[in-house]
Amino acid sequence: MTVIAGTLARAARPLPPVDLALPALGLLDSELLTKALRATLPPRHEVESARVRYLEYRPQLRLLMHADVLVDGTRRDASLRAGTAATPVRAATGHKVPWVESVVHWMPSDPDLPLLAATRPELCTLLAQAGARSPAADEPALLAYVPSRRAVLRIGDCVLKTYARVEDFRRSAAALALVGDGLDLPTPRFVAAVPELRTTVQEAVDGLAAAPDAAVDLAPSAGLILRRLHRSDRQAATVMTPHAQLAVAADAVTLLGSVVPEQRDRARALLRHLHATAPSDVPLVLSHGDFNIGQLLTTAQGTVVTDVDMVCRAPAAYDLASYAANLVSGRPGDELRAEAALEALLSTYGDVPALRWHLATALLRRCDRPFRRAKRRWIEHCTTVLDIAERVSESWGE
Repeated sequence: MTVIAGTLARAARPLPPVDLALPALGLLDSELLTKALRATLPPRHEVESARVRYLEYRPQLRLLMHADVLVDGTRRDASLRAGTAATPVRAATGHKVPWVESVVHWMPSDPDLPLLAATRPELCTLLAQAGARSPAADEPALLAYVPSRRAVLRIGDCVLKTYARVEDFRRSAAALALVGDGLDLPTPRFVAAVPELRTTVQEAVDGLAAAPDAAVDLAPSAGLILRRLHRSDRQAATVMTPHAQLAVAADAVTLLGSVVPEQRDRARALLRHLHATAPSDVPLVLSHGDFNIGQLLTTAQGTVVTDVDMVCRAPAAYDLASYAANLVSGRPGDELRAEAALEALLSTYGDVPALRWHLATALLRRCDRPFRRAKRRWIEHCTTVLDIAERVSESWGE
C-alpha cells in the first residue's frame, strides 16, 4: 500500500521542464535534488527530504533555487545556482555539483549577502554604530531569506534587512525614510540605514503574523490602513503605472509560456487584451506597492504593516488588487476567497476606479508563481490562476 501511494504521489507531480543549457532545472525532482545536495556534504551526514522553496529561472540563461533539506534530522537551508547565476566569484565560495553544472551554498553562506554570516558581536557593533540600542545576549534569528536578493534578521529589539543589490537597498532606505515614522502607515519605526553593508535597521515589533486564512477577516482593517495611506500628501520616487504593471506581467507570461507551452498563446492573448484596455488618466496615490496578508502583523496596538520596500505612487486600485490576488495560487476556493477579501476591503475603503483591470493584471503577474514555488501540481495551478485572471478580465468594464 505504501509503495502504491508513493508511486501515485510521484505521478501527481509534473516532470521538470527540460533545459539543455541548464541541466540543474531537473533538480525540481526532489530525489535528484536530495542527491545533489548530499554530494556537497561529507559522507557521514544523512541527507533526505530535500524540497524547493523558491525558484528564479530564465530559460537557457540563469537558475537560482532555494531549498531546504533534512541533514541528520535537522532542517537546513541551501541555495543552488546555475548558468549566469553561478559566476566565478560565487562558485569560488560554494560546493560544485559537476553533473548538473551548478554550485551550492549552505546557510549562512551566501556570497551576495555577507551579513548572514556575521556573528552576534559583529551585529551588535553594527547596531551601536547605527545608533540603536545593542542587545545584551540575544542571538540573531533569521526571519526571511531570498538567496542573492535579501535577508531579514532580528536581534534584540531591532530588525535588520540586508540586500544583495545596491538599487534594492536604496529603494528600501528611501521608502523607510518616507513612511518609517508611522504617521501615514502603521509600520515599525525606521532607525537607520547602513549603506556600506546595504542594510536597513528598524525597531522590532512583537505580534502574530497574519495567516492567509485570516485575509477576509482582516480585510476591513486593511482597507482602513490603505485609505489612510492613499490620502497622504507624501511623494514616492518610484511610479507604478498600469503599463509598468503590464511589464511585470509580461515577464510572468514569458516564463509560463516556456514551462507550460500549451498555455502560451492564451496568456499572451490576455496580456494583449489588458494592454488594449489599460485605464488612462487614473490618479496616482502613495501606495504600499506589495500589499498582501503576509505583510500584516497583529499586535496589541492593532494591525502593523511590516514591509515597505516597494512604496510607490500608483493607482489606488493597485494595493487593493494586490491584496486579493495574493490569495490566488491555484487552489480550490481561491477565487471565492479573493472576491470575499476584495468585498471586505471595499466595505471600509470605498469605491475604486479600474479595480477589475488591476485585479486581472495582478493575477496575470502570478500565473507563473506555482512553478516558481515548485508546487506539487504546478501545471494545474498555473493554469487555474490564468483561468481566474481571464474571468476577471472579462468583467472589466461591466
